[in-house]
Amino acid sequence: MTGNVGSAGVKEGAASVEYRAGYSSDSDSSSKNDRFEMRQHVDYGVNDWYAVRLITAQNKSKGDNLELKDFKISNRFQFFDRNEEGWDGGIRLIYTHADGDKKPGSVELRGMAQIPFAEKWEYRHNLMWSHDVGEDSTSGLELQLRHRITYSFEGVSDVMKIIKVGADMINNFGRLKELNGYSNQEHVAGPMVYSAFENGAYIQAGYRRGLSKKAANNLVKFDLGYKF
Repeated sequence: MTGNVGSAGVKEGAASVEYRAGYSSDSDSSSKNDRFEMRQHVDYGVNDWYAVRLITAQNKSKGDNLELKDFKISNRFQFFDRNEEGWDGGIRLIYTHADGDKKPGSVELRGMAQIPFAEKWEYRHNLMWSHDVGEDSTSGLELQLRHRITYSFEGVSDVMKIIKVGADMINNFGRLKELNGYSNQEHVAGPMVYSAFENGAYIQAGYRRGLSKKAANNLVKFDLGYKF
């Protein structure tokens, strides 16, 4: 719900903090209806090709209290740089430790591409494989595809550095050994906007509509961050 189409970019010494929040409604699923999630990130570029990110996430279902969901360690590696190859590319290796007894964690490998074109346009693509680990885990690889396309407005004002408007799409196919039709997978898409300010702050907001029966009908999300 709070996930984005990630970037492969890494810069030595670059640090940021971020807060994300998401809300979903669904008339057909009690688990997705009136559900709230939030995450907190701390990100640091160790050098020009490796960055580490620590993430905590909380979840609140309808009628329940807000509870800790999981903790993640994300390792980002950049292998291609747009200043040399014309595009940014790399991978993320992510370990998730779920809160609570008998809840499986997961390991994830994410391939990422960030491709500028036609001067002010940019296309992002993420290919993600994950697998449960630990107690009560289920065997089988899970697959996700994520896409984002944006158009940039630069030098908007003395305060605002850039605005990006566009759309993203997230496709969660589930476990590959259990693929059983589009309606039983989670596919969502919708508009988004990103704004970065001269002081280092940035915001991103978006709306996603469920495209398949299993996906939540409506999702809204908001990110607020600061780059040092």
